[in-house]
Amino acid sequence: MSRSIRWAKTTMDDRARPRIALVDDEALLVESFIDEFADDFEVIGFTRPVAALRELATQDFSVVIADFRMPEMDGITFLARLKQSRPESPRILFSAFADMTCLARAINEAEIFHFISKDSLGREGRHAEVARILHHAAENYRLRLELRNLVRKITLDNELLRDQNQLLSRQGPRKPGEKRFADLVGDSPKLQDVIRRAKQAARLDFPVLIYGETGTGKEILSSAIHFESGRRDGPFLSVNCGGISKDLIVSELLGHAKSAFTGAVQDKRGIFELANRGTVFLDEIGEMPLDAQVHLLRILEDPNIRPLGAAETRRVDVRIIAATNRDLQLDVDTGKFRQDLWFRLQNGIKLSLPPLRERLEDLPLLMEFLLRQEDGMRAVSRISPATLDALHEHSFPGNVRELIGMIRRGIAEALLDNADELLPCHFVIPRLAEHLSSETKGLRAATAEAKTQLIVQALARNGNNITQTATELKMSREGLSRLMGSLGIRKQGT
Repeated sequence: MSRSIRWAKTTMDDRARPRIALVDDEALLVESFIDEFADDFEVIGFTRPVAALRELATQDFSVVIADFRMPEMDGITFLARLKQSRPESPRILFSAFADMTCLARAINEAEIFHFISKDSLGREGRHAEVARILHHAAENYRLRLELRNLVRKITLDNELLRDQNQLLSRQGPRKPGEKRFADLVGDSPKLQDVIRRAKQAARLDFPVLIYGETGTGKEILSSAIHFESGRRDGPFLSVNCGGISKDLIVSELLGHAKSAFTGAVQDKRGIFELANRGTVFLDEIGEMPLDAQVHLLRILEDPNIRPLGAAETRRVDVRIIAATNRDLQLDVDTGKFRQDLWFRLQNGIKLSLPPLRERLEDLPLLMEFLLRQEDGMRAVSRISPATLDALHEHSFPGNVRELIGMIRRGIAEALLDNADELLPCHFVIPRLAEHLSSETKGLRAATAEAKTQLIVQALARNGNNITQTATELKMSREGLSRLMGSLGIRKQGT
């Protein structure tokens, strides 16, 4: 034939049947084979071996059958070439002319799975035998794929375990206050991009400036950078620049000599000296007074410090990680932040932690992680889908820190209700209590009204049946009765 013929008889259950490729230059024989075995297999026919090789290299077939005598190449050569591109696919030689020499060549060169005589096609009593051979070949292919995938999985798992063992052997047990990148929970692209860049920053000994709203995890990120860096064995000291008085912050950073000022009764080493060969985390650097900013700039440019009142300088080796929730560019424009320090920090590595409202897809994972950290997790171990739906409508101005507080309050409410999962009524969620005014209603009143609304609606759906309502709300009957009593809820008609 001048062209390749490729066709198949298809049915609705093709996905459940093994796919078989049949390569034979006799189109009528291919069609007869397809008709005979269409109920057992999805058979694809080819009449040109060269064209078949191209297609078989890119498609998945459980079994490949090839005729021995074909004009472009014989079946043994075809199957031998196929073995190079698809070694897992069982190969079967199909011929009416095979002898012992031919079969020996087929076994040695093509490593065939079986031989089928063309005389078997259409003969009474031989259909079941051929079908059995093909089913065995298809099962062999399935098991080979399972084995390959299992080996690949074991290899990947071993590589992961090796990497983790290397990390654990390097880091050892966690030090007090130590955080790692795994403590930033979430699979969202925005968070994962920050973590990826932070891991790169950990390998580079440059200053780091972290932007992020309050509660996004800036201190966790800074700690992870330190403990994943070459300075991991050195100190990690944190300073809240807004939590130290203006008069003391320079002394806290640089230290002072005895009698340097009134009340300096002895020498004191500053944060930068104590953190030698480690990292200093300057939280809320935008709150640092201007005179302290001068000293920080000098340390970034020259690692020699002079404690207040001291005559000698002391050399320190410190990496600085700073964080802010402010717009430092605006602070520079308004004179609240030194432009030269701003430029120096800008030359380091900048990271921006996304607020929780921009990665709400992380809520289920975050809540599950935080729930495991709380003492009440054994009694309250689940989060209802309705709770997750309601929380997705909250803007979380306090970010993860706010979510932690919400979960702790929610667990307390659930324990009081004898509930084993967190329900919307255990939270003050705007969707369930949008009619409540935060200016006129306190937290307790808002929570009580949200609970009342949820219970009344559930009672209506269950025909005032307390047992069924308690089951729907994942509570005990006694717990629901007590809660209804405390909220002043009565069954309708009573």
